[in-house]
Amino acid sequence: MARRSPRMRLKSADFPTFGRPTIATKGSAISRAWGLSAYGVPARTARRKLKPIIGTVSDGRVVLKENRIMMVSDEMGDIPAGNTSGLGLYFSDTRFLSAYEFRLNRLQPILLSASVDESYVATFQMVNPVLILDEGKRRIPQQSLSIRRSRFIYGGLHERIGIQNCGSEPVEIECALRIEADFRDMFDVRGYRLQLLGKMRPLEVGSQGLTFTYDGQDGLMRRTEVVVNRAPTTQHEGTLTWRFHLASKETVTLVIDVIPLIGQDEPMLSYLYDDALQALQASYRRWHEQTTRIRTDNAFLDRGLLRRSQMDLRILLEEFDSGLFPMAGIPWFSAPFGRDALITSIQTLMLNPEIARGTLRYLAQQPGHRLDPAREEEPGKILHEVRYGELANLKQIPHTPYYGSVDSTPLFLVCAVEMMDWLNDQDLFVELLPALLNALTWVDRYGDADHDGFVEYAERASGGVRNQGWKDS
Repeated sequence: MARRSPRMRLKSADFPTFGRPTIATKGSAISRAWGLSAYGVPARTARRKLKPIIGTVSDGRVVLKENRIMMVSDEMGDIPAGNTSGLGLYFSDTRFLSAYEFRLNRLQPILLSASVDESYVATFQMVNPVLILDEGKRRIPQQSLSIRRSRFIYGGLHERIGIQNCGSEPVEIECALRIEADFRDMFDVRGYRLQLLGKMRPLEVGSQGLTFTYDGQDGLMRRTEVVVNRAPTTQHEGTLTWRFHLASKETVTLVIDVIPLIGQDEPMLSYLYDDALQALQASYRRWHEQTTRIRTDNAFLDRGLLRRSQMDLRILLEEFDSGLFPMAGIPWFSAPFGRDALITSIQTLMLNPEIARGTLRYLAQQPGHRLDPAREEEPGKILHEVRYGELANLKQIPHTPYYGSVDSTPLFLVCAVEMMDWLNDQDLFVELLPALLNALTWVDRYGDADHDGFVEYAERASGGVRNQGWKDS
């Protein structure tokens, strides 16, 4: 099917985040900025049993997140087709990539190490297995090829795959990427056994990429744009294949960008890989400049714990019109939760008060207004959880928002008081005052319905949260 070129100009209101999103078609800033240019190959004596070194990667998953986009892959950096463990690329509670598999001559490379550098650049160092060519007449020995995959998230997924021929003879290789997008709602992926609601359009194929499109029943069009820096040799049903001739010591580079888009707006800003990485790095530098600096006489404590904790907190932040808001957790709870965000805000006032400002503003904009047992909504009540996927838009789940929390409203009041103690921000206090007064009214009228001086709760919504205190368990 004919289509527009995916080498597009991308700019979207969906990505107003910590800088300007940009996307990739060329370049390799990672190699310069993070020292990832060396394609080392281990001694051949270790060839038979290569045990991967997994750094800062838990339970076999590698997670990257920036603002509202999150990627969860296996330790190889792949999203296996048909996986049931929730791996994928997510944006606004929707899975925009359900398969993303790299193969070398149809085989999976051998993993040497996987790590997440500075919390936002994931690196996978690999070598080739034995590759059989010409129906067994020729072979490429194991560890002749060094493969390095480096990726980050900024307005989309940006990945650079470098392949170097470390042998003394030229080689012919075939690289393939299998890509699929199922656009399933996060709740469906988590096992709620819900059906695909909308309709998939036919896959659009161009000389430098693919477009997957899904028309949701909620009236929103969702797209996954895949852009590559080299036109593939062949393409078949979402699998892109490149064939290369590599001389001894020669390196070839593939750059892949996967951009999730929602709505009808056409992208407008050129996405460049180097620009995206530089903007992401600048965003993290600003974050460190804006946070309280704590130094001790213990370097391990300073960098190993304090700085790492700041980086982990930065990953959880998303930016709304109201300001910064910390998500509850990755991957399943990468959504606004009132209780979690308020506790985080109170505990980080000394670190960065903008988190508390943004959280209070966000929650003040979405208080309960009416009695709605299905969502446990009551006037003045502060939300428990809100979702943005297709099921939420269709009101098939109560998280629009859902208010089943006994302590989010009292914590809202506590956070506002703590904010005033730290900042004495009179303008913000005046802005929040109507929501604060309504929250106090909720505590007296609905929270303490029996007037015994204690705030209590009872599950009112069918399928709602039974334990509405910390931690919903």
